[in-house]
Amino acid sequence: MIENKVLLKNANELFRQKNYQEALNIYIEASNDKPELKNIIDFNIELCIKKLGLSKKSIYELKNHINLKKCSTYNECKKLAIAYRKKIEYNKAVIYWMECIKVIKENEIQDFFVDIKNNLEYFMQQNEFKLIYKLTKALINKWPNNKLFIQLQAISLIQLEKYKEAEVVWQFYWNKAIDSNDFVRQTNLKLQNSYFNDSIFQEYTLDHQKNYKIKQKVCVYTALFGDYDKLQTPVMVDDNIDYICFSNTNRDIPGWKTILVDSYENNPILSNRKYKILPHIYLTNYDYSMYIDANIYLTGNLNKLISNLILEDFVAWKHPERSDIYSELLAIMSNFRHEPKKMIGQYKYFKKAKVPKNSGMIEACFIWRSHKNSSVSKLMNSWWEFVKENGNRDQPGLTYLMWKNDIRPKVFSSKYGNTRKNDFFVKLEHQQSPLSQKNATK
Repeated sequence: MIENKVLLKNANELFRQKNYQEALNIYIEASNDKPELKNIIDFNIELCIKKLGLSKKSIYELKNHINLKKCSTYNECKKLAIAYRKKIEYNKAVIYWMECIKVIKENEIQDFFVDIKNNLEYFMQQNEFKLIYKLTKALINKWPNNKLFIQLQAISLIQLEKYKEAEVVWQFYWNKAIDSNDFVRQTNLKLQNSYFNDSIFQEYTLDHQKNYKIKQKVCVYTALFGDYDKLQTPVMVDDNIDYICFSNTNRDIPGWKTILVDSYENNPILSNRKYKILPHIYLTNYDYSMYIDANIYLTGNLNKLISNLILEDFVAWKHPERSDIYSELLAIMSNFRHEPKKMIGQYKYFKKAKVPKNSGMIEACFIWRSHKNSSVSKLMNSWWEFVKENGNRDQPGLTYLMWKNDIRPKVFSSKYGNTRKNDFFVKLEHQQSPLSQKNATK
């Protein structure tokens, strides 16, 4: 009993000296070992909680921390972290990953980065965003320029709907990319969840025997402003099809006819969106159009493809990586496609509108449309209004409007490939990043 009184006396003296955290640690340790003093200790713990502004939940976590087995090397801590993760005791697993940070040696860091990436991905799959935030906070304190850790902290804050804090972290992430190409080149987490698309869209089946002369007025078109992409001459040019490029610069590219137009608000990407989205307004001489992004290289027999699509009003390709509007917005910010403020604004807007997760996504680098279908044209008008007011990334807005209006295109089966590579075209890398395009990311 004398020993217990001495222990409490020491803790009480620390409390009087306003060393509340040290006092709290002793009280918590004593509460586990001295059940006969439970009432006194619990009262003192409550006082410390108030002084430190802590929650009772954080005290529970601290108790866990104090009672956990000690580890002194990276391999010991890692082994315990993985063991607790397998037991689904994620709080304890995170505590040991944080212990790894304290004891790790220089020659162990690369292995640690691989291990922690795998475990952060696992926590993402389990929707453990509070734990991800807690762990990335410790990681960033140690490695403040690590792209993956900053990205995952920003994602966790968005998922926890802490939008103001999220905007600060995403802006920090964006500024890092502007200041450093090395930061851009670092690895980040790739966001993928496309499997829901198969159950949402009606698939369109190609008949490879169809290959007849097209009687309707049809064009293939793109829109290119600035040097974001390099438009390629099609491998096969069909005389029945017009190939059109909207641009503010005369582009002498064999196979393509340039239509000179003014740039929209001096924004090269938003200028592209205007003509991409509104063919029923700017291509009125045609019955149908096939839009492609300017980085798509036409390699196959388009007459065969169009022979299949004639009489269809709206056809596209499923997004090969994502089916979820929220994941798409996170991917846009993760890959520096747009400054974060407007993308977070869209995220909040879609949440308020109760857009469900995995509502289905196409990849809008290819779109087949009839110009005479009023429902499709109305959808396109709404899409343009949304894009020009809410940031120039077009796929989230279209995904939202397809859900809202219950209008979706038919999509090609995955057996024909995807937008990256198929029998008719391949998608090339962009020549420039949106970061380098003046006004492009506003």
